[in-house]
Amino acid sequence: MQVGEIFCRHGGSHEAVKILQQVFLTRLPEREAIDGAFDWSSVEDAFQEQAEIWKKMIAPRVKRTEKEAIQIMWDYAKVHGTAFDKQVSQCRDDIIALIRQGEEPDDAYELAAGHYRKGN
Repeated sequence: MQVGEIFCRHGGSHEAVKILQQVFLTRLPEREAIDGAFDWSSVEDAFQEQAEIWKKMIAPRVKRTEKEAIQIMWDYAKVHGTAFDKQVSQCRDDIIALIRQGEEPDDAYELAAGHYRKGN
């Protein structure tokens, strides 16, 4: 699914999607000119959500040591561990590897062990 489709499904218009793509694909002075030419009030909430997704996509990932990744994994498991079946432990190495590569713990768990989420 394309970003534009997701945005439209969450209340944005096709016009807003085109402008958003222009805003994120142009230099700052041009972004400001484009941004000022559109009434964002009708799509403000959806825009904020989409902007956060795009920022996360283009932000450089922080590489972590194995020790840091293990600590992050355990901190996440303390809070969210009950959402997964016990078999999630089979994915330990994959989760650690993803966190070391810069994935956020919620994304790492979902990518490596989403199939062990209770209710799936």
